[in-house]
Amino acid sequence: MKNTLILVAIMWAISLSGAYAQAESTPPSTERMQAMKVAFITDKIKLTTQQSQSFWPIYNEYQTEQKSIQLALRTPKGMNQMSDQDLENFILNKLDNEAKLVDLKRTYIKRFQEVISIRQIVRLEMAEREFNREVVERLLDIRKRRGRN
Repeated sequence: MKNTLILVAIMWAISLSGAYAQAESTPPSTERMQAMKVAFITDKIKLTTQQSQSFWPIYNEYQTEQKSIQLALRTPKGMNQMSDQDLENFILNKLDNEAKLVDLKRTYIKRFQEVISIRQIVRLEMAEREFNREVVERLLDIRKRRGRN
């Protein structure tokens, strides 16, 4: 357990130091961002090595499915030019997709419970929000450094 925590702490420190160095000039690449997210979440929800091996494939599957549903939730461009019937269809479709998202979360909570504790699942949601908040803050910081407000 101690070795796992030490390994996670080292991975986290390396990814953060690289992120800070890179934040000086450009946003991190998608792969680097994903590695940072894995290290961050692993640390925050205190995954063991064994849990990590089972958890991350399920989580990645969940993220893929979640993103596809969330894409359908986006408000279409040119909304002002849409007919009332098209807008009504959009709203109904959006409600259906929100329901799909809730069902997806229920399904994956059950799958996560096979690998991690309910306490870790609750921490997962908090860790995701915290990571996203930090990413936004860093990107805003990069933007400020470049002189764009």
